[in-house]
Amino acid sequence: MRSLTVGLMIVILSGVAFAQSPAAPNALYAEFLGNGLLYSCNYDRLFSESFGGRIGVSYTFPEGVSIVTLPVMAYYLVGLGSGPSKLEFGLGATILLQPERQSLSFMAAPDDQLRGTSVLGTATVGYRYQRADGGLIIRVGATPFFGQFSREIRPSPSTPEEYEDVFRFQIFGGISIGYGF
Repeated sequence: MRSLTVGLMIVILSGVAFAQSPAAPNALYAEFLGNGLLYSCNYDRLFSESFGGRIGVSYTFPEGVSIVTLPVMAYYLVGLGSGPSKLEFGLGATILLQPERQSLSFMAAPDDQLRGTSVLGTATVGYRYQRADGGLIIRVGATPFFGQFSREIRPSPSTPEEYEDVFRFQIFGGISIGYGF
């Protein structure tokens, strides 16, 4: 059974690797809001006409703190006719690196717990304009986050800060513009 599973995986992966890729499979774009939170600079690669992946990075420093985000996603494109308009469905993770103590955080917690790495699940459901021969890329869509968020519990202003972790699904959205090559 194990050798059958390994054999099937090799056949599937080789099909993806040798599938006909578009003439301009690479893209660089800036995303505002979206999977990188405030913004991100992204590299995108189409492995076939409809399947691809992306990785991005952003660095923000609101109110004197620093947050690095790394959105990593796989996506599937569904053509809307024979032109460059497509529906994009993606799934992945946004890695948040918070090297400093800070009170601003998607995962709010006491200051001594805000350092380190956090991971949020993320997705994309949206519209993508990308010609097969390269050029302008435009993306617009909903980019929800899901995972462990913390919220402050404070029965009254005189009580000390306390936090509890809760699983949340947070709707977000974004827009991207870039260049395919």
